[in-house]
Amino acid sequence: MIPNTSDAPRILLAEDEEPLRRMVARVLRTNGYQVVEAADGAGALSSWMQHSGSIEMLITDVIMPNIGGLELARTIRLSDPDIRVIYMSGYSEASITRTAQVPLEPDAAWISKPFSLRDLLDEVRSSLEAAPVMARPMRGAGCPAC
Repeated sequence: MIPNTSDAPRILLAEDEEPLRRMVARVLRTNGYQVVEAADGAGALSSWMQHSGSIEMLITDVIMPNIGGLELARTIRLSDPDIRVIYMSGYSEASITRTAQVPLEPDAAWISKPFSLRDLLDEVRSSLEAAPVMARPMRGAGCPAC
């Protein structure tokens, strides 16, 4: 468990399903992370601007009112290309990227709903420990090796 101090990683959690958002936030806080919660993409973008520079990770639902998770992550990454991103969705990654006709970032993680809280925590730890790789082309963007 990570000590719950002011230097613990700060995570922006964007999820429009309130029971899921509260449960995920509680588990993250219990495991020592600082959590900023938002009920939709617009709220998350506003929260990110308030905490700009101190948020290390975005965990976002893909389909949300106002601003979806893909647009939210891309907007935030314009200012902070090193922010870690975990997308959550009840839809498969392939169906989302096919429908949106936009590839995901090469270092973004994907967790399918329903997921276990252990799997989420493992993904958070793994993503935070990984070096950012934004210099690589986006998956599916014409790079045969990506």
